[in-house]
Amino acid sequence: MDAPMTMIAGSPTEGAEGLSNTHMATLFEDLLLGAGADDFRQLENWFGGFCPFEAVGMVRQEIRHGHFLTFLMDPNRPHPFHDYFLKVLLLEAIAKSAADQFPLSPLDIHFLDFSDVLVRREKANIDILVELPPAGPDGEKRGLAVAIELKIDAQESGHQLAKYKQYVATEYPESDWNQAFVFLTLDATPASDENESDWIAVSLADVVKAFDKKLDGLDLSGPATEFYRAYAEMVRRRLMKDEELARLAKRIWAKHKTALETLNEYRPDLQGEVFEILADNPNMLVDAVAQKSGYRLAPDTSSARMLRFSVSEWTEIDGFCESHAEWTLSKSLLMLEMSDWGSGKIGLSFVLFPGEADTRSQIYNSILDRAKAGKIQIGRKTAVLAAQFKRLSSMHVQTRLEYEAAMDREASAAELVQSVIGKAEKFLSRNLPVYDEVLRSLLTGHDRG
Repeated sequence: MDAPMTMIAGSPTEGAEGLSNTHMATLFEDLLLGAGADDFRQLENWFGGFCPFEAVGMVRQEIRHGHFLTFLMDPNRPHPFHDYFLKVLLLEAIAKSAADQFPLSPLDIHFLDFSDVLVRREKANIDILVELPPAGPDGEKRGLAVAIELKIDAQESGHQLAKYKQYVATEYPESDWNQAFVFLTLDATPASDENESDWIAVSLADVVKAFDKKLDGLDLSGPATEFYRAYAEMVRRRLMKDEELARLAKRIWAKHKTALETLNEYRPDLQGEVFEILADNPNMLVDAVAQKSGYRLAPDTSSARMLRFSVSEWTEIDGFCESHAEWTLSKSLLMLEMSDWGSGKIGLSFVLFPGEADTRSQIYNSILDRAKAGKIQIGRKTAVLAAQFKRLSSMHVQTRLEYEAAMDREASAAELVQSVIGKAEKFLSRNLPVYDEVLRSLLTGHDRG
C-alpha cells in the first residue's frame, strides 16, 4: 500500500481537518437534533435492546465467536440442543459442497450418532475440529474429522489452510476417517484459489438461519436457548446485510459524513486507549528506542490513531527536511508511523514522504538494494515510485490475535502499550542503522560517526 490511509492531521485535503470546534459542534447538532435526527433515531431503535454478546464486546471478536460456536456444536455441553446445531452446520456444508468435497450424504449425517463426538478448540491451531471416532467392535465404520476455519473480519493467512489440511491427513488417515474442511465466514467467502477445491465455503448467516428454523419446530427454553437467540439476533443485526439498514446507513453517511468520520476517529475503545496513552506519553517510546539503539526520536504531526516520529539525527542532515508535506513539523523525507491497521492490529512503518523526485528515488533504490542483500525487509516493491507516500519496512507491533486475547482476559491498555513498545524498540534497533546508513551515504557521502 503506497499511501497511508489513516486521517492525516493538518492535511488540507482531509474532511474534518481545518474545521473549527464551533463548526464541528454545529455538524454534531445537525446529526443528533436537526435534519438528521429522524434517521438517527431510527438507527438507534434498530439496535435497541440489551444483548449480552454486544455488552462483552463480542460482535467482531473472532475468538469469542469460536468459543460460543464450539459450545453449540458439542452435544455434551450443558445446553438442550443435543447434536442439532452440529448437524445443521454439517448439512449446510454438504449443501454448499462441490463433488467429493464432503464424503457423507445428508442422510448419513441424519442417522449418525454424535454422542461420542469431540469438538476441539484450537487443536493444532485449527479454530474448531470435530472428531467422531471410528465405530463398531473393531472400528470398521470410519470416523469423521471436520476442520472448521472461522473468519469474521480477518483474511486467510498464507499457507494456513494447507497446513491444517496436511495435519488432518496425517492425524486422521483416510483409511480410518472421512475428512471434510469447512471455511466458515459471514457470507460464504471462498478460500484462496489454491485451497478452494478442498475447503467448503459456508456462511455463518445461513447456519444461523437454518438453526433458527430448526428451533421453531422444537419446544425449548431456558438460559442456553435465550443465549443462542441473543447470539442469532446479534449476528442478524450486526453482521448480516439488511437492505433497509443499508439504505438508512447510506442516507446518514451521505448527509453527515464529516461528523461521523470525526466521531469514528475518537471512538472510545481499548485500541483508542492504547493510542491515547502513546500520544500523551511519547517519551515512553522515545526513551525505550534511545536506550536500545541510541537514536533519538521526536514526536511529529499526528492524529488520534496515527502517531508520527521523526529521527533527530536525520533532521540535522542538510537536504533531509525538504518534504513537500508542509503540514508536518519536521518536514522530514522519511519518518516513522505507528498506526491503527484495523481489527486490533497496530503497525509500525518507515514511510517515505513526498519530496524532490530524484532524492526520493535514490533513497528508495538504495533501500531496495539493502532489501535484496537481506539487510532489511520491505513491503510491496514497485518499479515506479509513487509521488506521494511509500511505506517501506513495516511490522505488526500488535497482532489481531494478541488484541483479541487481551480483550478476552480483560487486559488494560497500559499492558498493551508496554507490549507494543517492546516490539517497536526491537524492530527499530534492527532497522534504524540500515536506514541511517542509506541516508548518510546519499546525503552526506559518509556513514554515521
